Amino acid sequence: MSRTMSLLLLSGLLYGFPLPAQHGKISWSESVKLPLGLAGPLAGVNHGVLLVGGGCNFPDSMPWAGGKKKYYNEVFAVDMHRREMIAVDSLPEHSAYGASVTTPRGVVYIGGENEGGPSSAVFCLSWDPAERRMGVERWPDLPVALTNASAVLLGQTVYVAGGETAAGVSDSLYAFDLSRPTWRLEGSLPKPLSHAVLIAVGSRLYLAGGRKRNPGGLSDLSEAVYCYDTVDRRWSVCRSLPYALSAGTGVLYDEHSLLLLGGDRGEIFHQVEKLIAAIDRTHDVVERQALLLQKARVQSTHPGFSKRLLLYDIDRNEWKNFDELPFASPATTTAVRWDNYIVIPGGEIRAGVRTPQILIGEINR
Repeated sequence: MSRTMSLLLLSGLLYGFPLPAQHGKISWSESVKLPLGLAGPLAGVNHGVLLVGGGCNFPDSMPWAGGKKKYYNEVFAVDMHRREMIAVDSLPEHSAYGASVTTPRGVVYIGGENEGGPSSAVFCLSWDPAERRMGVERWPDLPVALTNASAVLLGQTVYVAGGETAAGVSDSLYAFDLSRPTWRLEGSLPKPLSHAVLIAVGSRLYLAGGRKRNPGGLSDLSEAVYCYDTVDRRWSVCRSLPYALSAGTGVLYDEHSLLLLGGDRGEIFHQVEKLIAAIDRTHDVVERQALLLQKARVQSTHPGFSKRLLLYDIDRNEWKNFDELPFASPATTTAVRWDNYIVIPGGEIRAGVRTPQILIGEINR
């Protein structure tokens, strides 16, 4: 999509906030729409501006109908105070499924992938309020190319957990001190994971859910929750999620609790993996066509992802059902905490379908 076209689209997309839907302790509303639906976008806030972009979609047709995935580099700036889009800029390269984290220096976008495979590139995106434009700074590359990793800021250190490399799923935990421009290997995860949720509180990191792709077999979906003490540099096991969950997102709800939003519980995901394995095994033309049709039916009738919100009580080490999203629940995106709001931009709402919607949840105290 050209920059000219993006600006034309933006001119008609300055939406205000509708009245929020009262739902439990969070009031949810649909806000500004992106010019296009995106899965795996970068997301973060700098100087009161939401930066969201990159990502991918299927612009022509669904993947089971032969559609080709397209990666983007446009980055859209949304004024969170005025609730309107104000600019469009771009990353130096097309990318989706990188890990993004808000820091005092800007929104750090880490790794990701495009047509060439996983990337090791790291960029810091910052908003200039005076010039009303975005700046992009290239930071030191990751030690290895990673996609679908998880990232979080704790103090002045960015941590990156797991993800997928060209060779498989990573069990590495990397750290980057904002005052020292070098990456270091902090240690190993309890097991290899991608598509997990990583949240920081105090001196600890909490790693929840995720999955591990197994070539030729079913992926392992995880309900495990681990805690990493950055002082002792040791992992401990926490109470598991009530069910396996991957590709969800989460935020620190308050100093005593974590909030996980949406995600894929894996039933349809595993059905599709089984059909792909059967398609790869068969040499019978008729059987292969029947399996391809069955796979298309399963994917095209995807019911969507989990709307459930789960709250983890850190002190009691227990999970409880907290709420449900009143809208289609996006997976493969990043929730951003901004003041008293939870912002969820874009994402995938069912197989192959990306949403342009930005969801806003106001936390009611």
